[in-house]
Amino acid sequence: MYTNDFANLQSIKLPRYQELPNFGIYSEQLVDIIRALFTTILDDEQLITKSMINNYVKHKLMPSPIKKKYYREHIAYAIVIVILKNVLTLNEIHQGILHELTKDSIEKLYDYFANQFEKISSLVMDLLHSQNIESDFQIGIPMNMENKNGLSLAILSFVTKIVTKLLLKYTPEPKQTTSIEEDDNE
Repeated sequence: MYTNDFANLQSIKLPRYQELPNFGIYSEQLVDIIRALFTTILDDEQLITKSMINNYVKHKLMPSPIKKKYYREHIAYAIVIVILKNVLTLNEIHQGILHELTKDSIEKLYDYFANQFEKISSLVMDLLHSQNIESDFQIGIPMNMENKNGLSLAILSFVTKIVTKLLLKYTPEPKQTTSIEEDDNE
């Protein structure tokens, strides 16, 4: 039932930076950590693989492992990348990470990201629940006016994309299917 899927999204609590393991783990274990966090809301191709991790390191999207081991900082990068790659290109993620790291430490940035993820997920769920109640329900997106609005909007995009996919998953198939062709000239 779709209420379970929505509950899965709302129940995701990202670990805070200090809660992430700070001992060396191999890429397989990093993959396992990410899968454990997101397997209830993301399909396999939306998650992460060892080869994806290698590509992220190769393209400087995340720091290189230390003697083939990954630490707290790497896990934080991987969590952020898995979420944002659903709505941004890898180049956009790279630019955003570099920009944000000029302002604060990885620990503070990641914790801000985790807090925003949970607030925005909850906000979207509240919005969905409010549609069943006749009211003038108004929402506000928690924004930090010190230039982190892009991050909040990317998280909002991710959460609304997941919710939209869940809603479509439970939408009855139309009786007659039609083909929709995209016109590049529009």
